[in-house]
Amino acid sequence: MKINMLSKFGLLAVTAFFVGSASLMASTISFSGTLPNPNALFEVQFTLSTASDLTLHTSSWASGNFDPVLWLFDSTGATQLAENDDTGVGNYDSTISLTSFAAGTYLAVMSSFDQHWCVANTICNGTVYGNTGWTYNGNFFGRGTGYALSITATAANTP
Repeated sequence: MKINMLSKFGLLAVTAFFVGSASLMASTISFSGTLPNPNALFEVQFTLSTASDLTLHTSSWASGNFDPVLWLFDSTGATQLAENDDTGVGNYDSTISLTSFAAGTYLAVMSSFDQHWCVANTICNGTVYGNTGWTYNGNFFGRGTGYALSITATAANTP
């Protein structure tokens, strides 16, 4: 696994590559820190070298009362593939789990609750936005600002 830390335009960004043979049991990368403001985005671009069972999971609520939202995009960051706000009732952490997910490069994004990725001219969180992109409606609501994110890729059981 190779990790390159990048910092540009106030975004926190990381590039990670999951490499290995089909016999690779599991690889996990974990990140933690503090978002500087409720509209900040933490981005991780990662590459799966083979079809994988993929899990993105935050433990921010459990460890510090931060309410995260997760998104998964294609490598360009233009096409949303998955999103999760809350794992379950009373659990404000977020989880995205996908089985036999195709090899390729992807972008994971985490931000604070009430941040939304909206497609132009569609209803998004009760509002129609003219442009595709972020709403910048994030809010800490007086809660914590510390995040914890893990991304796990396990070689898919494909014939």
